[in-house]
Amino acid sequence: MFLMRGLGKKAISSVIAVVLIILITVAAVAIIWLAVLPLVRNSISLSCTDVDLSIGNDGYTCYSQNSNIVPIQVKKGQNNVNIIGVKLLLSSGGNDYAYYANYNFQPNSEKTFYLNSSGIPNVDKIGLVAYYSQGNSVKECSATYIQPAKTCIDGFTLPDQVILLNQTNGTTLGGGSGSGGSANPGCNVDNTLVTGNVSIICNSSFYKDNCGGTHQGLKLPNCTCANNLLQGQSCTDNVCSTTCYGSAVCAPNCACSSLTLVGQNCSDGCGGSCAGTKASQDGSANYPFIITNCTDLENKLWGNLNSYFVLGNNIDCSNTTSWNNGAGFNPVGAPFTGNLDGKGFSVSNLYINRPSSSSSSPVGLFGSISNFGKAIRNLSIVNANVTSGSYSGILAGIINNATIISVSVSGTIVSNSQYIGGFVGQASYSTVLNSSSSGNFNTTYGNYGSAYIGGFIGSLINNVTIDSCFSNSILGITNYEYDVGGFIGGDSQLNPSNNIISNSYSSGKITGAGAGYSNNGGFMGEEYYDTITNSYTSIVSSPRCFCGSFTGTAASNSFYDTVCTNTNSGGAGLSTAQLQSGSGSSNPNLPGWSSFVWNFPGGQYPRLRWQG
Repeated sequence: MFLMRGLGKKAISSVIAVVLIILITVAAVAIIWLAVLPLVRNSISLSCTDVDLSIGNDGYTCYSQNSNIVPIQVKKGQNNVNIIGVKLLLSSGGNDYAYYANYNFQPNSEKTFYLNSSGIPNVDKIGLVAYYSQGNSVKECSATYIQPAKTCIDGFTLPDQVILLNQTNGTTLGGGSGSGGSANPGCNVDNTLVTGNVSIICNSSFYKDNCGGTHQGLKLPNCTCANNLLQGQSCTDNVCSTTCYGSAVCAPNCACSSLTLVGQNCSDGCGGSCAGTKASQDGSANYPFIITNCTDLENKLWGNLNSYFVLGNNIDCSNTTSWNNGAGFNPVGAPFTGNLDGKGFSVSNLYINRPSSSSSSPVGLFGSISNFGKAIRNLSIVNANVTSGSYSGILAGIINNATIISVSVSGTIVSNSQYIGGFVGQASYSTVLNSSSSGNFNTTYGNYGSAYIGGFIGSLINNVTIDSCFSNSILGITNYEYDVGGFIGGDSQLNPSNNIISNSYSSGKITGAGAGYSNNGGFMGEEYYDTITNSYTSIVSSPRCFCGSFTGTAASNSFYDTVCTNTNSGGAGLSTAQLQSGSGSSNPNLPGWSSFVWNFPGGQYPRLRWQG
């Protein structure tokens, strides 16, 4: 202040002007720096050291030869680098098996991935490759490896429901070069179900990601419905079609009356009954049409192809022998796009006489099914009698974009043509789970060519998933036809086919003059680029023990009985004693076969656990 007093007015004005100029200059520099800083940051060359990503080795990353699942815990440090995904490696004897997953790690976070190690012997190292983005390019880091723990931490168990990553071939997150390229945000292989594929993710179900990868669910049976049942009662759980048993004490509950028609009664769960209050069925999911006789089975399904149906009791179709001027039952569907829940009931003695059937008029209980988003389930078709031309099966002649769960069929088929399966004639873009066929299936096809005759399905086109199914059939081949198999006749030779067959088997025999043709097999006739795992055949009368011929990769962890001494294609041989060397929950000769899926009774061939 004293200094200011000593200055003249002009000097004071000059000082103030200088101070203002300095303040304005500082503000301008700050504004310019804030604008330039993002550009400077973006131009800074990041390195893999900045990624700060590593595999945890505190017990959550572990490997055991007794398990087909390898959990890998990936940890992210505090650096804020845009990581777009990882490649996980299982190393065995110097070979790396790759698994890709998109995942945007946040600072100071972690993610546990679950890898399907089926078919990979003795994993000795686990590797990690990180992909991060810088500007418009994606960078790939070099792999780092650790040795996994041989045991998981005490008390560590899999979550109730996880997504299992499978090996990925030909898919990278950044173009594969380590620089340049662009990320593929559509490959949500670790946690996203893709529209157009079945969303059942039980331990025996499969689905595909939108990069072409295939994943197996790990959801185990969920018997929450047991809380609503009395002791001694049973139901099918609402997730994995597993039988559940009640534990509740008796308490009258007449809520069922709202779903029961007027004039009908339902049990209150305590020995009493409730009077129905609903005026009518409308074919919706909540009020499905109830089918109680064979006439309604044909007429109501044909009249309401896109509706929901349930069976109300066992149905005897013996009178169909005289229907439609001797042609019998009229196969439903052009195609059938609805939902049928058999509720565990059966349709017996179905008669179909359509010797001129074809791809435009296929035959079975259903001519054709295309019911994506719905299902045929919990149904038995017993002692069916079918006479057909081509495209026939006891359940359906053709399925496309269909879902079939827990359906069993038995009976006879006599055909004069091709594309014949005990269960279904031809399949594409469909999922079939926990189902079976048995009986005598015969063809007099005389063209000496591809017959496509299978104990379960005659022909696979593409994108068909079959899991936990079997066929116990006698196939009669009159002429020298090929593409005949105890389980599958053949496929469409597409590469890739995206057909997956797992946890399935065939038994019975192949007979007749055409049985000896070399392209016929105990499990499958001609096989092109399909994936077959954890399956077997006990048929020993075929010209080829497993596949009649195969192109691509041989069946994985799949076997035939060495009583069959003919040239083998595809599977590996085990003796009868080895195949029947079970202890109930395991067979030492069948490593990787899950006791959740299989039962191994001593002195018998393996059976699917749902068979009982």
